[in-house]
Amino acid sequence: INTSFYLFNILDVTPNPSDDTEVWFANYQGYNVSTNGIYKMKYDESSKDFVDQPEFYSTNIDDKTRMVGLVFDDSNNLYATGSYFEVGSIQKTTVYKYERSSNNIFKKYLGTSKAAQKPLYKDGFLWIPTPRTNTFIVADISNASSISDVTAYELSSSNNLPESAEGSLSVAIDNYGDAWIGTDHGLRVLSNAVSTITSDPTLEEIVIEENGVAEE
Repeated sequence: INTSFYLFNILDVTPNPSDDTEVWFANYQGYNVSTNGIYKMKYDESSKDFVDQPEFYSTNIDDKTRMVGLVFDDSNNLYATGSYFEVGSIQKTTVYKYERSSNNIFKKYLGTSKAAQKPLYKDGFLWIPTPRTNTFIVADISNASSISDVTAYELSSSNNLPESAEGSLSVAIDNYGDAWIGTDHGLRVLSNAVSTITSDPTLEEIVIEENGVAEE
């Protein structure tokens, strides 16, 4: 990339699974910097290299927003997560969708949290850790023709996230369909995650022992 065009501090990169000449990345240079946002790079076959100046998508992405992660779903739709989008005096976790018809990015606020990690896509849902609040967000995108159709479910201590936790940090879904959620104060498991997330579920505690003494 020719950095004379933009300043870069790249937080995530993902290739387009249906077009190997296209790579997307999320950039966050700092608070209130105009180059924060999502970029698309195209490979130029004639030069055998990517173009110097990537295409920049900033509409609906506030300069203060920290773009965190990118993921494609099964239908090759691009989604992204962002942290600290300012709505008045409140900062929000935000999900974004790229609309090919308009070549633009559209957003929706999610839950009560303000930060996000890279989303995990699985079976029509985005699974989103929220590291600055004791929550975890799951966004149903299975029937979302536009970003406004996305439905969000937010887990909290009322769903048995650890009372002392200050945020969820990671997530993985195993071959049995169970979601393993990592927090700064221990693990939780949501069994049959896709089928239970819409029913205000209770998470299962995972206690790690050291010499027979519980660490959580």
